[in-house]
Amino acid sequence: MEWLNKFNEKQKYLLGGIVLGIGIICFLFGYLLSYFFIFPAIPLIILGSYIISQAKKESKNENDLNSKPKATTTKIILESEKQAYNDLISNNFCLDDQTSNFDCSLMIMALNQIRENKLFDPKDLPFDIDEKINEISEYGRKIFLSSKCKNFVSVDLETTGLDCETDRIVQISAVKVIDGEIVDIYEELVNPQKHIPKAASEINGICDEDVKNQETIDKILPNFINFIGKSTLVMHNDKFDLSFLRKESIRVYGENEIKNKHLCTMKLWKSRYCEKQQTNASAKLATLVINLLTKSEIQEYYANQHTAACDAVATARVFMKIYDD
Repeated sequence: MEWLNKFNEKQKYLLGGIVLGIGIICFLFGYLLSYFFIFPAIPLIILGSYIISQAKKESKNENDLNSKPKATTTKIILESEKQAYNDLISNNFCLDDQTSNFDCSLMIMALNQIRENKLFDPKDLPFDIDEKINEISEYGRKIFLSSKCKNFVSVDLETTGLDCETDRIVQISAVKVIDGEIVDIYEELVNPQKHIPKAASEINGICDEDVKNQETIDKILPNFINFIGKSTLVMHNDKFDLSFLRKESIRVYGENEIKNKHLCTMKLWKSRYCEKQQTNASAKLATLVINLLTKSEIQEYYANQHTAACDAVATARVFMKIYDD
């Protein structure tokens, strides 16, 4: 019955049901009224049953076909995970092979990925993974302390929005680092002299009530500039923070007083990690924190996330993991 192949599974079920139903009705009429109806009833019942059986057969074949790729896909995924894990543990974690602070950070990232992998077995590595992380971390720190940027100030702002022309600073924080150690933290809430939108408050946790009795930026900016001095400034997304600092400086002084050299951890990450790994990995501060910092530092970050001081501290710590001269 080639004509039957023109119908899909649902159409076959419908057609078979109709033919079978007519056949049963004819059979009932024949039984109750006249034997004349029984003659067409029998072939209709047979035809309807046949059509339905073909629909069931087609449905079974389709299910079998669908089930096979799933099993194959699962097998491929498992093999892919195993290969990725084997690639990780095949890395050479010898200190002599680490030529930069950033290379050390990449090795620590790889070790953390190994430890968190569900396939991880401590016997897969010829060393204790925690001891190796500490060893590489100390080695990387020594490299950083020999760099030109072991002294710097990391800066982070919270604002009423994203446009430096119309929005204002509501919190400003700076973290001073000397010889790779955080030695001082500057943090102030700022009265923006305008309403803080709900969308901004939901991100930074600062509302109108928090800043209504605080000093305005013209009182705070001189203290901030005195705190940063001529230090190199480090920011995560420096384009954003600098645009607000420079605009506020012009409002207060009539000209831009923020002329410090500056570096951006977001740009460093993209240029070093993303290019080296040939991937467009996330460059959010939280991503860098998770990948580069210790467990206690990660916990501290998430406990105080999105406050200016917390983000400034996290930026300073991340910078010390990825900067190389």
